[in-house]
Amino acid sequence: MAAFIRTETDTAHATKRFDVVSEKDKENLGRLEQEHRNIESTAEDRMLFDSGNDSMLNTRFDIIKHTINTAWLPNTLRSLNDNMCEDFNTWHLGLSVVSEKFKSCIESVEADNHHFYPVNIVNRKGDVLGKAYFWRTLNIFNAIVPNVNGIKRVVMAPVENLHEAELDGIRLYRDIVSEKAAWYDIRLGEPLLASEKFVALAKKQKLTNLSFSHSFEEC
Repeated sequence: MAAFIRTETDTAHATKRFDVVSEKDKENLGRLEQEHRNIESTAEDRMLFDSGNDSMLNTRFDIIKHTINTAWLPNTLRSLNDNMCEDFNTWHLGLSVVSEKFKSCIESVEADNHHFYPVNIVNRKGDVLGKAYFWRTLNIFNAIVPNVNGIKRVVMAPVENLHEAELDGIRLYRDIVSEKAAWYDIRLGEPLLASEKFVALAKKQKLTNLSFSHSFEEC
């Protein structure tokens, strides 16, 4: 079954595992965060003032799929516990920090629509511990099967939107998601989902700091 991808680390503290190594990187990270806020603000303004039925969908597309200025991403992150990063770690701006092993698992299920940007992990002395990647998926689907097991859509103008709390009984269209590794669902927003294939492979490969919550049948 498909499931939400979760980190075993408390999300509120996950970014504290890493730090940038220079003032320039710190400034660039601030630029990326401001750029992200601007995109969110512009998209949300459009949702409020655009009377078209697609405004909420377009808002979510804009926020999740916006182009990242990769020149501002750091080339190096400092591990604050002096250990190489685990296989899956949340970071900023919708990006995760992942291992080569995680990257291989994603690409063995689905080669396209996933961006990996290399980053070196160093300890507090500056010694290189290994290579990791910033990861984001560009997959965003409308894959929830409506009117199954009591699932109801509720009106959230100007389009219908499924309450995030209503998770029990959700089923997903197999022909949309079965050959994918990970994606966002347009009706759930930010939670990242993984396909049955990726969940099975991640467990087989024993990817660290990675867990799966809820289960969604593909049908």
